[in-house]
Amino acid sequence: MNIEAVNKYMATAPVAELMAINRQANVELSRRNSGRATTEAVIAAVADRYGVTAGELKGARGSNAVSVVRYVAYAAVREARPHLSYSQIGKAFGGRDHSTIIDGIQKHEARLIWVDFLIWAAKGGEA
Repeated sequence: MNIEAVNKYMATAPVAELMAINRQANVELSRRNSGRATTEAVIAAVADRYGVTAGELKGARGSNAVSVVRYVAYAAVREARPHLSYSQIGKAFGGRDHSTIIDGIQKHEARLIWVDFLIWAAKGGEA
C-alpha cells in the first residue's frame, strides 16, 4: 500500500476503526517488547544503582543529585523502551511534560560528553 492510499484511508476511515487499528498496533508493540524490561523495572534499576528511591525519581522535587539521576533514568528508559513517546515516558515519571524529558536526556548526553573529555584530559590528552 502506498502512502497516498494510507493518507486517503486515514482521512475517510471511521474513528472506531482507527481506534481498533491503534489498539492492534499497541498489542503488537507490547508483544514485541514482552521480553524487555518494563519501564518501572528500568526506573527501579537506575534508582537502586544510584542509591535513591524510584519515588524520588518520580517525585515533584528533589535535590540536584536526584535530578542528575532522574536524567540518567530518562535516558535509560528511552534506550530500553524506544517505542515509548516522550509523553509516555513523562507519565511514568509522575506526569512530567514531554519537553522536560527531552531536556533531561539532552543534559544527560551533554554530561556524558563532558565526562569523556575529563577522562581524556586525565590521561594527558592522548587518544
